[in-house]
Amino acid sequence: MNNVNPCVLKTEDLKWSFPDDKNGSLPVLDGLSLTFTRSKLYTIVGPSGCGKSTLLHILAGSDKYITSAVERDGDFSNHTAFIEQDTSLLPWRTAFQNACLGIELRRKLNPIVVKRVRDDFDLFGLRGFEDHYPDQLSGGMQQRIAIIRALQSEPKILFCDEPFSAIDFVARLRLSTEFKKRCRLTPQTTVFVTHNIEEAIFLADEIFVLSRRPCKLLRTIKPQIDPSLDAVAFRQSKKFAEYFNEIWEVLS
Repeated sequence: MNNVNPCVLKTEDLKWSFPDDKNGSLPVLDGLSLTFTRSKLYTIVGPSGCGKSTLLHILAGSDKYITSAVERDGDFSNHTAFIEQDTSLLPWRTAFQNACLGIELRRKLNPIVVKRVRDDFDLFGLRGFEDHYPDQLSGGMQQRIAIIRALQSEPKILFCDEPFSAIDFVARLRLSTEFKKRCRLTPQTTVFVTHNIEEAIFLADEIFVLSRRPCKLLRTIKPQIDPSLDAVAFRQSKKFAEYFNEIWEVLS
């Protein structure tokens, strides 16, 4: 009998406010109850400024965001990775060295892993830039390196805060397709924040649609479209248009 708990993260009536000089506090999250299970890719979509990034930091257990309203599977507590909008690449390390950082910290760097990282540089369109430093790279290239770094660290939970935001539209379509494939090939759980409705539908096993601040859960959607389709073919599906219109109407 398999006794493994399928639940990785769970929030119960999660509320969060920031201090406010004028009003005492600024409510951000208002009673969110969400469940995240193993090996699924979740997207969180909502208006800009609604509290998506705050929610992600709370789920990840960041130092400033500790609350008893979040339950975490103990097996996962030390096996997480976080892709921020700010890539936080180390300026004195090359692109390749930055991509290997997470593996180095886990003391798992070996020739096989090095080859995997090189393969990812090809996959994400970075071949030839391995020895460049961050200040020699565009913002979109830096974001791709941060994505490789996180994926190669083999997290059990991967938190993503709009990691494709600095990448041009065409490259973003290709990158999101490759990212989705990688997530589906591993047992990790992925929680991906975006304000892009199309991206949220394409990537997700399950979508949480949030309201404006103070943020509430408006709807949960489980897209039923062939997940093997690339980003372009996926968007041509009739069901895709239906999901897009549903989310648009909810947010409007």
